[in-house]
Amino acid sequence: MSRTLALTGAAAAAWLKLDGFREHDWPPLWCAPINCRAGASVLRTRSWEEPTEVRGVLVAPVRLVLRQLAVGLAPLARWDGDRRPLTVHELVELAVEHALRDKEVMLSDLASVGARTPSARVLSDVLAMRPRGEPATGSYAETRAVQVLRGLGYPPLWRQIEIVDGSRHLNTVDLVVPSGGVARPAVMRPELGLLMEIDSRGYHAMEEGFEHDQRRDTNYHALGYRFVAFTPTQIERDPVRVAAAIDGARSARHVGPQRRARPNDGRRCE
Repeated sequence: MSRTLALTGAAAAAWLKLDGFREHDWPPLWCAPINCRAGASVLRTRSWEEPTEVRGVLVAPVRLVLRQLAVGLAPLARWDGDRRPLTVHELVELAVEHALRDKEVMLSDLASVGARTPSARVLSDVLAMRPRGEPATGSYAETRAVQVLRGLGYPPLWRQIEIVDGSRHLNTVDLVVPSGGVARPAVMRPELGLLMEIDSRGYHAMEEGFEHDQRRDTNYHALGYRFVAFTPTQIERDPVRVAAAIDGARSARHVGPQRRARPNDGRRCE
């Protein structure tokens, strides 16, 4: 195979182990410079950049992979029962947030690729949905929470907000459901929004993870924050109950800072 061909699209995203693609096999898709001869499963691109070798395979740069990610991509029927397939835009968003999180690509790099092809337009649509100035989500589960709550009509969530007590850092909360009409604050305060944590089973299985989250919850109570905590499975399988828990916590009376933790202040969806 000519070294002018580089793996791209969904197959490359799987090879790079990006969220949404790494657990599945995808038909190979290759890209090449515009002046090369095209063949089956080969895209010619004006945006050609020299590929890099990843575990013995030449792979296009991440920003080109993301731009070509939606080529031939259909919704992925990956779950049965009460889980619906992910849409093309959701799959691309999962990969984009992962690449941004791992610093494989910068947001400015993606914003500059244009939207001259249908696949590039999908990427452009995904970028347009991102709240301006927000960092990448912290995990696959957090991206899915953003997607699910967006679909339920909630305002854009803030990501990775630092919670402080005076000058002391306490925790970085996964997501915040803003109270409405409020820009992302420089310093978070209880009245500005509902804190939302995504608690994974694997992290809680470790004693240090369980202890960390108990301290976290106690701190939230003591400072007067309203908060909810969900597992990734709850987000995926029971969004109606998740929404009910969020709405209940948002409508609860703001109690202000407490000297002692009060277990009934926060809402946890079991």
